[in-house]
Amino acid sequence: MASCYCRPSSPTSTIASPLPSSRLRAVSRSHSDRRIKDNHHDHARQNQTSAGGHSHGLSAPGLRWPGHCPRPVPEPHHGPCCPFSDLHLNSAPWTPPTDLQADIVVLAGDLNVKARGLPWPDARAMFGCDHVLAVAGNHDLFGTSIDDGMDRLRTRLASLGVTLLERDEAVVQGIRFLGCTLWTDVRLFAGADDRLVRADAAMLVGDAYSPHMRDYRQIRVAGDGYRRLRPLDTATLHHQSVEWLEGRLAAPHTGPTIVVTHHAPSARCLPAWAQQDRWSCAYASHLDWLVERYQPDAWCYGHIHDPPPNLAVGRTPLWANPRGHGDSIHDHNPSFDPYGLQQEF
Repeated sequence: MASCYCRPSSPTSTIASPLPSSRLRAVSRSHSDRRIKDNHHDHARQNQTSAGGHSHGLSAPGLRWPGHCPRPVPEPHHGPCCPFSDLHLNSAPWTPPTDLQADIVVLAGDLNVKARGLPWPDARAMFGCDHVLAVAGNHDLFGTSIDDGMDRLRTRLASLGVTLLERDEAVVQGIRFLGCTLWTDVRLFAGADDRLVRADAAMLVGDAYSPHMRDYRQIRVAGDGYRRLRPLDTATLHHQSVEWLEGRLAAPHTGPTIVVTHHAPSARCLPAWAQQDRWSCAYASHLDWLVERYQPDAWCYGHIHDPPPNLAVGRTPLWANPRGHGDSIHDHNPSFDPYGLQQEF
């Protein structure tokens, strides 16, 4: 299991972190919420929302239809939203079906390694849609750093027409997307017992003679002497991400809200065989309380390659559509839907 498995708001408070503050700002892209404008073709639909939350394409003042009736404002169009995750294109190539029909594609992390992103010159053309959003997975940063590497990944994906969300918000066709990698707090089994947290963290790091979670060998911290990533780093980022998510979920939005993370928000997302496996503390966290409190319209996650089907926390469906590695060691997920589940709103 260890080997595979943007409306401005008030700034969130900063949690003390082992990362240098200058680099932590680079990781978080600031604790102020930022409006992320959608990457789109020139022919993108006109009923996206602007930073002020109003519809584009309204009639000019005084312009009326025949009969002097006020011109109707079109409702935002919520077409198919297609989630994918864990494509692991470095392990085995894949291209979307040519007849895929989607308005919005959501990529929940682990696309590639070394901040390479996607191998196609235009992701929107490849998926046949106007909007592609993504969050970073742990594998996306393998061979690079959690700070500078995230910046490189953001730049690379933007050049392909993909908007990377790392504690960022994007509103597309009236749907609010809140995205971040999330990581975990390593407390899935340890709870409030710090002694057990330290034991589980040590297990994940391992040593030269024991299994280990590759995140803590393959990912570095450029702003701190390019040292190896530590569980305390990822736990700190997890807490900051949860604080940011709660602040944004508490903010009103007219329309659906979808949360996108790489790491899972609930132990329910784990397959039955992993429910009591302590390595699972690197894959999921107990955020059921957050889902239940705010009930977003969906939560899309990745990281787990064989999640149980038809999950929900309260009224919130938990979407997962991982492809998996498909290499000589790990099989593809047999339940992977190359058409992206075709979720409608």
